[in-house]
Amino acid sequence: MIFVTVEVIIGQAVRRLMKAPYNIRDSMEVHALSVPFLGQMNFGDAHDGLSGDPKRKVSFVDAMTTGGKQVPAAIVGYITQQLRRNGLRVPDFTNRDFLYLIVGKLLSRPALEFLFSSLPEDFQIAMKVLERVIEQQRAVVAAVKDYERDE
Repeated sequence: MIFVTVEVIIGQAVRRLMKAPYNIRDSMEVHALSVPFLGQMNFGDAHDGLSGDPKRKVSFVDAMTTGGKQVPAAIVGYITQQLRRNGLRVPDFTNRDFLYLIVGKLLSRPALEFLFSSLPEDFQIAMKVLERVIEQQRAVVAAVKDYERDE
């Protein structure tokens, strides 16, 4: 849940900076719906693990790249939310809410990496477990693709 909370806070901060209306409940819904797809929709390399070492240097660009690997899952969360609300209609991707979701997703990973060593130990453990699950999902998808390619 800490993962969703961080993403919602960053997303709402982006919306506030853009002077856009914001709804925390809607933001929580989209991010919660995206969590099961974080590993399955990661088409790049594995995530760099989070480190509890406060002296670790965090590269903003690398962290943002890792956040970018989570954008497809956010899109799936957004589509799921729109289908739940509007029924079987093609979701509208040309609105500012969608743009703010993507920008928030890109910026949430650097924020999480900067704040990670300051989080309580239980939250750090929960985030590391989630990272491990994401990596396992990504590895399974990659293994299936490799198997199908070799046949």
